[in-house]
Formats: sequence, structure tokens, C-alpha cells
Amino acid sequence: MTSINDYLKNEFNTQREQWENHLKKELKLEDVSTKTSKKVEGGGTWPTLSLARVEDCSLSVKESWKKAAQTYALMPENIEHCFKDDLAQGVKSFYFHSEFLNNNHRSLIEKLLVPEKDVEVFLQTKTGVTTFQGAPIASGIEVDLLGGNNIQELALMTLNLIASLKDEPVVRIAVTLDTHFFKNIAKIRAAKLLTLKVLEESEVKASVHTVALTSFKEWTLFERYSNMLRNDVSVASAYMGGADSVQSSGYQILFDLETKTADAEHAERSSRMARNTSHILALESMLGVVQDPAHGSYHLENLTQHYASSAWEMMRTKSKVEILSEAQNSGDAQLLQMKTRKIVLAGINDYADVKEVLHLKSVPHGFRLARDFEDLRLKMSGLTKKPSVQIVLHGDYSNLSARVNFAKNYFEILGLKVNESNFKDHKSADIIIACSTDEGYADVEADFKNLKAPFRYIAGKTQMDGFTSIFAGQDVYTILQEFVTKWGAQ
Repeated sequence: MTSINDYLKNEFNTQREQWENHLKKELKLEDVSTKTSKKVEGGGTWPTLSLARVEDCSLSVKESWKKAAQTYALMPENIEHCFKDDLAQGVKSFYFHSEFLNNNHRSLIEKLLVPEKDVEVFLQTKTGVTTFQGAPIASGIEVDLLGGNNIQELALMTLNLIASLKDEPVVRIAVTLDTHFFKNIAKIRAAKLLTLKVLEESEVKASVHTVALTSFKEWTLFERYSNMLRNDVSVASAYMGGADSVQSSGYQILFDLETKTADAEHAERSSRMARNTSHILALESMLGVVQDPAHGSYHLENLTQHYASSAWEMMRTKSKVEILSEAQNSGDAQLLQMKTRKIVLAGINDYADVKEVLHLKSVPHGFRLARDFEDLRLKMSGLTKKPSVQIVLHGDYSNLSARVNFAKNYFEILGLKVNESNFKDHKSADIIIACSTDEGYADVEADFKNLKAPFRYIAGKTQMDGFTSIFAGQDVYTILQEFVTKWGAQ
């Protein structure tokens, strides 16, 4: 049987071995692994080389242009007008979340979209995706909804593909894409290689149609406009990875999914941005018409081979239940990194905008890194009385500015306004944060202990009776959760 490496060479015309042989000759080495990769935190290696192209990119005369896309969750009252407007603006790929569709919506889709030439309609559920006509699409979406990694998702996709495979002319697969640009490209390419291997070993002759879907694991309710950037990355990487159908989601779509609340202020702009993103990236930036833009990249070829071979081995040795269990563990590990701010989402667990206020309730719709912090902030915003926060400085401000900013960011995560003053001018507050240098705390400990407040914290790893230490690397979420619980009880 053909190996994953052989598929890599045949499908993407890889130059990886040429590079390695060249290095061995030039550097007189037997093993070039130390030159082609570096170790990364948490284990594993990361490819470091990039290959020069042997051919120029050119417009394909065989491949069709990528299709502009639109995504719907909550259906607006003027949905018929929206469909007609999308069609007039060149949208050819529609994505619907089936939980929001009623019979009237389905009739409109059947009447207005399905008969249109070259229009694709996809229905998304919490566990998978199909075409509107009900044709199955093999995916590992369940892994993404638990926070699992790319290898686990590809392994589950392959298992599902084998279970649903029929002797049909087209085999459809789907992968979810987040904000990790190069990983997304390699993921799509690996999904194709795995599908080709399944088809060969099953002796089924069919073409492969790849659908790239939005992963919401890094999307946020607060700082919603950042979701536009997240969508840009996933759409661009999908085009470069060679996906045949690429979902583009408006920045407001997460609100529809999680709050089930219509927002007229953002709905039209959000859908227009989703449509424009796919237009601009596919057509104006030409990402949708260049054949295999990733051709010749050592980094992507190596990562593709790693994903494909690892996912194939996982598929062979683990059941669906075991894969989903590992995905759950992966999600828990990411949440811990989020809580300790080894993973930072601007506006969520650091650098929050306290002026942004949302009056809503989040409803879980799959794994999201931001959810725990968002729920804390939403809970705090729902309380009648907000606590006052005062940073009390003792010492030269120039030596304390970094620590002051750290302390401000800490409590701004809850949407609280944080004031600061020197020790002599400090005012009473519900939360007092003592701030000095590590060396200076010993000299002013008595002064700080005289500060009266229901909640007292100290910036840094210094221990002081009656104060809770806040410092970089600790579990920020747990500290804030304890405070919100106690404050709410009052």
C-alpha cells in the first residue's frame, strides 16, 4: 500500500528529501534533524527551513475560482431579501446552523438557493455537517467542540470517513480551522492525504471535495471585532491549503449561536464583512485562483506529513471514544493555560476594555477558550453594586509602572475600573492592591497592614498576612472566581 510519504510526494510534489540530501552533502552530516527543526516547549519539534520554488505560481486554467461564502445562524426577518442580495453579490457557498431553521426557512432555501447554478448549501449541527440535500460529509467536528488538537480531529475524520464510505464519484470531507495559519494549511493538506489513502485501500475511485469550517474555539463575545481577524486567518489559510469550499463567518455569528439574541446594530455589518472577506481574499488577493500556493515549503510539507502519519496511526489504534476522551483532556489543558495566561486572548484574560459592557447570558455551544473568563465578567456586570478598586503605591512610580499595569489588567478582566494613587493620597475602596518593589515591601509592611478594605491584594510573590498575592504565572481565573463568589454573596 502507498505510504503517507508517497502521497505527500505525489500530491504536492514535495522537495523535502531533496533539501535534506543537499544539507547532508553540503554540511557533511549523516543526520540533519538538528538543522531542519528545533525543539519546542511542551515536547516535539518544529520545522525551520523554507524551500524556494522551482516553479512560479500561476493562475490555473483548469481550476474554478473559489466561491464567496455567507454564514447564517439566527435568521433575520427579511431573510428572502438577504438571500437575493447575497446571490446578487456573488455568494455561491451558504452555511446554515440547522438548529435555527424552521420549515419556512428550508422552503426558501429550496426555492431560492438550491436551483441556482454552482450554489452550494451546507447544514451544520453540533456534531457534524451535511449538504442541504443530505449528502454526508466526513469530519471530526466533535473533537473541535471539545477543544481537541488537529491530529485528534483528523483521526476522527478518517474513522468517520471509513464508516460512511460509499462507492460514489465524490467523497466529501470537512475540517475546522482556527487562527493558527500554517497549522491550518497543513491540516487541510493532511486531510486530503488521509482521504486518498482510505480511497486506495478501500479500492474506491472518487474525487475529494474538502470543506473548511470555522472553529469558534478562539472567538470571543467581548472584543467582538477581533473575530473579523480570526475569520480572516481561517479563510486565507483555507484558500492556501486548497479547500474546495471555504466558510466565512461574520464577527457577530458567535452572539447568534451563544446568546440566541438578535442584534440589529451588528447583524447587517457582520454578514457583509463575512461576504467581503471571502471576496477580497479569494479574488482581489488571488488566493483562490493560484494552484497550490504552499508548494515547496519545507515547513508545511513536514507538518503535513506529521499530521497525516500521526492521525493515521491514532485512527488505527484508538476507538472513537478514546479519541474523544483525549480531545477532552487536550481541551482541559488549554483551559489551564488560558487561566494561567500562558495563552492570552487580548480583551479577555488580559488587556480588557472596561468600557465594553454586555448585558446577556452566554449559552455553551462547544469549547471556547474565552468562556470561563467571559462568564465571570458577565456575572460581575449583572450585580447591582460594582466594587471599587484602588492600587496603592509605595515607592518611585518609574520602578513600579510595570507592576501597576499588571495589577490594573488583573482586575480589568472583570470589567472593573481601577484607580491608582500613592500611599499618602490613597482613598478607601472595596479592593486595595498594595504595590511596591520586592525589596520595598519589608520596609512598608506595617503601613500596608493598616490599609482597611474588605479585599486586600499584594502585587508580586511577596507574602503578607491578610493579603492575597497576585503575580504572573498564577491561576488568574481561580483568584478572580473566588473574589466574584464572595462579592456576589455580599
